[in-house]
Amino acid sequence: MALAAAGFEDATGSQAALLDRCRSLAACHPNVRLRGALAWNEVLPWLAGAAAVIVPSHKETFGLVALEAMSVGTPVVAYRVGNLPALIEPTDHAEHLLVPLDAGPEALHKTAQTLLEDDILYAATTQTVYRRAADFTPHRIANLFLEAVS
Repeated sequence: MALAAAGFEDATGSQAALLDRCRSLAACHPNVRLRGALAWNEVLPWLAGAAAVIVPSHKETFGLVALEAMSVGTPVVAYRVGNLPALIEPTDHAEHLLVPLDAGPEALHKTAQTLLEDDILYAATTQTVYRRAADFTPHRIANLFLEAVS
């Protein structure tokens, strides 16, 4: 598990408090190891090695972490907030990936666990998220932009 500070926070000091809480909780679980921030060239291989990625954002403008995970075939479990539904819902198995924000973090964990316990669903989901991410390749987006302005 990686844990890194973001370049923004809702309120001054809120991120530090959250990171401290995560470190404290991780210390209670021997199977959880935290590492610091990843270098950019380490992100995609690390996401590709994950069984699933949980995006616990309460607000999300686009969902770049989700898209990066999906681009390497890693399923994303997230709250139904911001643009994450628009990114994830066109996949065949979105109902197994998105949870209501008011369901809380336990629902994210349970949803990920359910996905990982169903081999058939998991295999199908990895394929559909990979194909969905292809809709957002830089080449395709550039072509769409050129079509729109020409």
